Amino acid sequence: MSKWRTTDRTLTKKQPKSVHLKDHAVANGFIVHKPIQPSSRWQERAGIQINIGCGDHGLVSESHRKVSWGLSFILFSLRRRAIRCIVFVLYVLVAVQVSGQTDRAHLLAKRANTVHRNTCDGIDSAATCHHTFAEGCSGPKGTYDAYLSFLKNTTPSLRVVSNRNAGTFTSLQDFQDLDNKAASLSGDEGPNAVALAELGQGNFYTVIGYLYYAIPGGKEACNCRLTKTQDKDFHIGIGFDAGRAARIANGEEKARSVQNARKTPAEQTSIIVEMTPHYRTKFHPTWDLPSLENQIGQQVKITGQLLFDSEHAVIAQDCALPGHSEKDCWRGSAWEIHPVAEFFVCGKAGVCEPDGDGWVKLEDIEEP
Repeated sequence: MSKWRTTDRTLTKKQPKSVHLKDHAVANGFIVHKPIQPSSRWQERAGIQINIGCGDHGLVSESHRKVSWGLSFILFSLRRRAIRCIVFVLYVLVAVQVSGQTDRAHLLAKRANTVHRNTCDGIDSAATCHHTFAEGCSGPKGTYDAYLSFLKNTTPSLRVVSNRNAGTFTSLQDFQDLDNKAASLSGDEGPNAVALAELGQGNFYTVIGYLYYAIPGGKEACNCRLTKTQDKDFHIGIGFDAGRAARIANGEEKARSVQNARKTPAEQTSIIVEMTPHYRTKFHPTWDLPSLENQIGQQVKITGQLLFDSEHAVIAQDCALPGHSEKDCWRGSAWEIHPVAEFFVCGKAGVCEPDGDGWVKLEDIEEP
């Protein structure tokens, strides 16, 4: 059997499947195509066979060859690009999964099984408390959430906080969305440490709002149940209503209720941020309550650790929970910024943008 075969106008040698057309010769009026092996590495890798018709006269022109080479190069490039895209997507997915397990929130959650309760003995100051116990302490028969107290007492550096900001909250709803997600995570936080880390507890966030009030906190295990103001947290109410903030600043609206009275709208629509004595002493020794009170009603920007204070996630206190007490609930969310790492006040007329200019550190503001 002849190894040559005749078509309508062309005498063509049988070609292997991967053969490309390169040259042709004229024999007895016929166009004879000479099979050759792929002459380019990328063509061979592409695995593409280019068959260009010879036209009515069975001619293979130089332009046809250029088109065939161009098409094979484009197809091979697309294939390589697709592979690169797949590899990139897989890399991103793996990186996101790994980073999600190695962020600060999840690293802290690993400590949940190592913290423990302590009994206060001979503790007479915040300095003694925090240099003795990472988790604070309580009385001999006292019980408290050791992991929650441990989180409250962390002292991340200002550089770390600044470089690892995870997001910005600008409304009460931002916090109440977290309340809804954490509705089943009440009680001691140790067993729920990972689930709360998934919601962001332990990572650093920024809040933009208005300063409604600032008061000393109560006796807490995280501060070894000390009673002096300098040994307590500062409880700071941050709201999101500029009009209400202005009325509070002008004395037209009360920010806080008197004891045993119905809680105010300012209390019920604000979140709590806390300046801890340990953090104040280490990084902001000039922070004090009078400095905060001078800024009541001002737009403020707070950065610090996101924390779920589960001790307050009950309907008698947390106004975000379904079925909360309309009369007694005194906070808009059980989620806090605690400890506060940075506190800024908008120092210009009008509104300061989250990442814009005009923000002044609390310690840099001169008293009026």
